[in-house]
Amino acid sequence: MQSLDGSSRDIINSIDSANKITAKQFMKQTYADTEARIKINKLQDLPPEETQNQSQIDQQGKLVTIKSTLTINALKEKSKFQIIIESFLYGFANFPLLYYIILLIASIQYQVIGFYNQLYLGLQIVFCFLITFYDTFMNKINLYRSIEQADQQQIYVYIEDEFRECSIGQLQPGHLIKLLPRQKCPTDGILVGTTGVSENIPLLEIGGQTITRRAGVANFNVGRQLEGKLEFDSENKKVRVTMKMETNQFCLDFQQQNKIQILQANNSFDEIFILVTGQTLQEQKQEQSSAYEKTKINPKLGFSLHIQNIIIILFTLLLSVILLAAHFIQTKYLYLDDKVNEEQMKTYLQFLCTFSWGIPIMQIPLMLIINRISKFQAEHDRLIDVDISGKRIEISNSNALANMARAKFILTDLNLLTRQSLVVNNILLNKQSDEINLNDLVTVTPIEDIDDLNFCQQEAKFALLSFQTNKKSEEDIATQKRILDYGLSLGINGTQRIIQDQEQNQQYFKTKFEVVTQKYLLIGYEQILKEDIKQYLIVFRSKFTDCKDLLTSEIQLQITSLLDAKDNLNQMNIIFRKIVSMQYLDKITNMVNQHKKIDDETLKQIKSDVEPVLFIEIIEDFYDCSQEIMDIRECQYKIWINSHIKDPQILESDPTMVGLFEQTTPQIMICQNGDELQVALDQIEKNSQIKQFGKEVNIFMNERPVLLIIDEATLQTGLKNQLLNEKFRNFFLKIPLVLLLNSKPHLNYLLSSIIKSHELICITNYITTTPSMQICLENQTETAFDIKMPTFSFLPKILIVHGRLNNIRQGSAISLINYQSFILFFIQFVYVCYNRFSQNYLLNEFIHFIMMFFTICYIFIFFSMAQDFPFEILRSQPVYHLMVRTTKNPYKMLLTQFIQGGFHGTFIVISVIYTFYGSNDQNGYVHGYQLQQFMILTISLLVIAFKPIIDQYKIVKSQIYLAMAFIFITVMIIYQNNEQMAYLFETGVKTKDLCALVFYPICALSPNLIGQFIQRLLSSNNLNQCLYKMEQKHEEDSENQKLRDAKNYIRLYQKEELEQQEDIVNSKKVL
Repeated sequence: MQSLDGSSRDIINSIDSANKITAKQFMKQTYADTEARIKINKLQDLPPEETQNQSQIDQQGKLVTIKSTLTINALKEKSKFQIIIESFLYGFANFPLLYYIILLIASIQYQVIGFYNQLYLGLQIVFCFLITFYDTFMNKINLYRSIEQADQQQIYVYIEDEFRECSIGQLQPGHLIKLLPRQKCPTDGILVGTTGVSENIPLLEIGGQTITRRAGVANFNVGRQLEGKLEFDSENKKVRVTMKMETNQFCLDFQQQNKIQILQANNSFDEIFILVTGQTLQEQKQEQSSAYEKTKINPKLGFSLHIQNIIIILFTLLLSVILLAAHFIQTKYLYLDDKVNEEQMKTYLQFLCTFSWGIPIMQIPLMLIINRISKFQAEHDRLIDVDISGKRIEISNSNALANMARAKFILTDLNLLTRQSLVVNNILLNKQSDEINLNDLVTVTPIEDIDDLNFCQQEAKFALLSFQTNKKSEEDIATQKRILDYGLSLGINGTQRIIQDQEQNQQYFKTKFEVVTQKYLLIGYEQILKEDIKQYLIVFRSKFTDCKDLLTSEIQLQITSLLDAKDNLNQMNIIFRKIVSMQYLDKITNMVNQHKKIDDETLKQIKSDVEPVLFIEIIEDFYDCSQEIMDIRECQYKIWINSHIKDPQILESDPTMVGLFEQTTPQIMICQNGDELQVALDQIEKNSQIKQFGKEVNIFMNERPVLLIIDEATLQTGLKNQLLNEKFRNFFLKIPLVLLLNSKPHLNYLLSSIIKSHELICITNYITTTPSMQICLENQTETAFDIKMPTFSFLPKILIVHGRLNNIRQGSAISLINYQSFILFFIQFVYVCYNRFSQNYLLNEFIHFIMMFFTICYIFIFFSMAQDFPFEILRSQPVYHLMVRTTKNPYKMLLTQFIQGGFHGTFIVISVIYTFYGSNDQNGYVHGYQLQQFMILTISLLVIAFKPIIDQYKIVKSQIYLAMAFIFITVMIIYQNNEQMAYLFETGVKTKDLCALVFYPICALSPNLIGQFIQRLLSSNNLNQCLYKMEQKHEEDSENQKLRDAKNYIRLYQKEELEQQEDIVNSKKVL
C-alpha cells in the first residue's frame, strides 16, 4: 500500500472513518520511510567505480567498504607473449582458414577464373581473424587487470591472534575476515540461513529479571555456498555470526561487485566474521583463466572451446570433400561418358550445393546439446549477493525456505505441479504480522528420494509425502518403500512409535503412515486402487468414536493414528476442503481389500456429504490443484482468477468457502463475459461495504463477504476496456489481497500495472511467466536465481522462490547468437567458392531462396528469444540489455519485433534479388556475389548490433532507413556505370570488385564481434555510468511518486483536521 493509484481524494473517500486514523499514521510513516530511503539510495546506489574507494560509513543503510593501507601483493601473471600465442590459436580455430587455403591452392592449380576474388575472400578472413585475435587478447588483459584490481581491496583479517589489514591477494585458507557494522541496534527478528530455532539470548539482569534479545537461527546453512553459526558473547553482550566462504567465492565477489554485501535484518548482528576456506587466490586466478578459455560470450556461460573447434573443423573438411568430389565428377566424367546425362549431373550438383548450405544450420541443435552437457549455468548458482545495509538479511538460494519465513509476501513457483507428484510446492505464509516465525511456515514439497527427505527434515515444518505409483516399475516402488521405512523410523513426537505400511497386493501399492518429529511433520494416507489413477488422502475428525465399536481393531488403530495427526494439523490451522461421512469408511475399506474400484456414484455421494470426516483428494489436474492452495487459511484470498469456472451453488456449499470466510458463506459472483463483469463491479461499487471481520478486512454485500471469480478471457476484456479498467482500479483499492491462479503473462502484466494499493500474489507456472517477469526487471539483485518482480516493489517485503532455471530457451538464443555470424559467413562462403571453383553456375531460384531464408531467419528467431535472457547475461552484454529493458506488453512488443524483423528481412531479400539478377551478364555469369554479401551483412549488422541502441536512445529511425536507402542507391549507380568505369583498370577488375575490396572486409565482421566491440565501448566509465543512471531512473521516479503520494495524503489529512477544528470553533461560537 506504499504506492497508490487514482486521486488521493478518491482513496480517502474509499476508507471509512474507523480506519482513517490508522491510514493517516501509516502514510506519515510511509512519508518518513520513503524520504529516508531516497536519501540512502542516493548514497548507496552509486556505480561500482564510485563506491570502490569509499571509506567505511557509520550511518544505517550505507555500504560498508574497506580501508586500504598495505601495498599490493600482486601475483605473477602470464606473460604477454603467452597471451598472444593463446589468442592467435583461439582466433585460428574460429575461422575456416584451412578451408580457404585448400580452395586457394586449388584455384591456383586449376587456374580457375576469379583468383583475385578468392584473394579478396582471404583478406576478409584474415581481417576477421585479426579482429578476433585483438578481441581475445584484450579480454585476457582485462581479465588479469580486474583480478589485480581485486588484489588491491583491503580487509580486516584475524591472523596470529590479532586483527590486521591485508589485501585480497594475501588471503589464505583459515584466515578469518571481520566485518564490523558500526550501527548496532539490538532489535528482534533476525533470520539467517535456512533452518533452526530462534533463541532468546540474555542481555541484562535488572531487578532479578533477565532482559533477553531474540536471535536466530542457531545453526544455519544456505545451500552449499555459505554455512556457519550464530553465537552470543555473554561478556561483551554481542551477537556474533561466523560464516564459511571459499576464498575463490570471496575474491569473485570482490572482482565482480568491488564489495562484499551482507543484507542484515534489523541490525541484529554486532559482529560478522567470514572464515576463508578452499582455494588461494593464485588457484583462483588459474581457474578464472581456464574458465575464460571455455567460454564464447561470458565466463559464466559457455561450452568447451575444444569441442567447438572440432565441430567447425569437421564441417569444413566435410564441405571441402563434397565440393572437391563435385568438381572432380564434373571435370572428369561429365563429357567422357555418353551414358551420363548432363541434366542429371546438374540435379546432383544442385543437391550437393543445397546440402552444403544446410550443414551449418545443423550446428544449432548440436550446440544446444553441448551447452547442456557442459552445464551451461554452472557458475550461475554460485552467486550470492549480500549487503550490509542495516535493514535486513537476504542470503538467497532456490532452496532457502528461511527467506519465506522472513518475507511477508511471497511469489512462488508451482511448476512442480505438472510433475503429478504432489499438489503444492511452497505455500503462502501468514500475512497478519510484520515478522513471520519459522513455526508459521507451511511447506508441502515432493519427496522422491532419500536426499529430498533429508532436505525436508532440515528445511520444512510441514510436508506431505505422496507417491504417484500408477504405472511405475518395481524398482521405483521399492525405492519409495525404502523412503517410507526411513521416514517411519524417525518416530512420532520424538518417540519410536512406528506405524507399519501394509502391502495388500503386488498389483498396487498402498501405504498408511504418519510421522511427526520436532522439526518435521510427515503425514499421509494413500490408496492407489487397481484401475484408478487418482490418489486419496483421508484424514478423520474427532467424531469417529460413535461408530468405533463397529470397526475392526486394525481400522481403529489406523484411525487413532490419523486423529493424532489431525491434532497436529489443527495446531497449524490447516483447513481441508472435502468432508465425507463416516458411514462410507467401512465400504471404502472393503472395496480396497477386495481390489475393487470405487464406483462414481459412491464417490459422488462421498464428495457431496458434509459429515465430519475429512476427505482430501490429491488431484493431478493443474488448475484444480489451486483449490488445495486455497485450503491453507493463511492465503485469505478475496479474488480468484482461474480459467476453470465452477458452479456457484457448489462453491457456496463448499465447506472450504465457509472456513476461509470465518464460517460465513461468501457472496459468490462469477463473471464469464464483459457484461457480467461490469454488472458485478457496479453492484460492488454501489452496495459493498468494507468491514473488519475477525482478523481480516473484506468487502461485504448483504452481510456476506464477496468472492469475485473471473475467467481469463473476461479479465483480459475488463483490463483492456477503459471504463472497466477504472472500475477495476476502484475495486482493487478496497480489497486487501488478490490471488492470481495460472494467469497468462500478459494478464499478470496488466494487473501489475493497475494494482498498486494492496497485496498481489501470483501463483503460476514459472515457464509461462518468464517473459512477463523478464520485462519487469529493474534494479535486480543477483541471487542464486535470476528473476525478481520489481513491478511489485511497492510491497514492504517480497521474495520470489522457485526451483531450477529453465535453460532450454536461453541456451537456444545464446547458441544462435554465438553462431549467427558463422552461419551467415559460411553460407555465402560456400556459395561463392562453389561457383568459382566448379565453374558450374547452378544458383537457380530455389537454391537462392534457401540461401536467403537461412540468411534472414535468425533475425526472427533472435527477436523472439530476446525476452528470455537472464539478467546476468544482460548486465554483461549491454547491447542485449538495452534491447530488452522495456515496460511494454510483452506480446505487443514481440509482435512489433517480428514486424520490424520482417521489414528488414524483406529489405535484405529485395537487395539480394536485385544484385543477383542485376549482375548476370549475357552468358549468365554472376559478378555481384561480393555485393550480395555486402548488402546482406551490412543490413544484418544494422539490425542486430545498432538497432537496440538506436531504439533505447530514441534516435530517429528514419536516419537508419535513409542510410540503408543510400547504400542501396549507391549500389544501383555502381551497376549502371559498371561498363564505363571498367576501362579504368587494365587488369579487368570490375568496379564492383574494387568496392567489395574496400567495403566488404569491414562489413563482413560478424554481428557478434560488432556487439562485443560496442560492449567494450559501453564499458568505459562515462558510458557505464550513464547506463547505470538509466537503470536507476525508473526507481527514483517511483520513489518520488511515493513521496508525492504520501505528501498529498498528509496535506489532505491536515486539511481535514483544520476543517474539523474550524467546525468545532464555529459550533462553540454558535453555542
